[in-house]
Amino acid sequence: MTERAIQVIDFTTVGNSGDFIGEGWSIPEPQGTWSVGPESKLTIRKPANFGNFVIHFCATPAVSSDGRGPASQRLALLVNGNEIYTGTLTATVEPKVPVADAFLSGDDIIIELRHPDWVIPADVGTSGDVRPLAVWFHSLTLVGEAVEFEGPADEAVATVAAAADSAAEPPPTPAEAPAADVTPADQVSSPAATSQPKRGGWLSFIGW
Repeated sequence: MTERAIQVIDFTTVGNSGDFIGEGWSIPEPQGTWSVGPESKLTIRKPANFGNFVIHFCATPAVSSDGRGPASQRLALLVNGNEIYTGTLTATVEPKVPVADAFLSGDDIIIELRHPDWVIPADVGTSGDVRPLAVWFHSLTLVGEAVEFEGPADEAVATVAAAADSAAEPPPTPAEAPAADVTPADQVSSPAATSQPKRGGWLSFIGW
């Protein structure tokens, strides 16, 4: 069987995340969308004729290296109520997380993200941002394997696969973080260069 990216969620301003996000999200920015508060949700329609799913996401935590905010962000990912990933994030991560087929009995894939260490930048003096920021999501891709069928089902698989192959690529890896006294996110253009976050300020990116 061949793995295919059957659904790509792009959290940038030119992306498609508005079709999937529920509660717990801020507005899209040039390089991603912040999860806000303790919990965020996504809903993806379960693709027909696919199995052995893997979720691949790219995300950056709201953390600080100068003691003015959290040094890490805890993140848990649940699918239809079943926990499939936990991590303590200190920098951008790109994990690939398998999803058991037993967790996908319904028509929808409901992704719940728990991030209890959210922080309000204005409260800790890193910027004037008053949002309760947790993790900055850049992309999330659902990968699966086409299930072998005979007859008309083959056509359905081919149709889904062709659509996936023509989907837009995920956004680029986030660029270098600005200093703590950054320009508000709605006035910043998306940087082109890729590098490690600066030390001494927030180890996150645009929006701080």
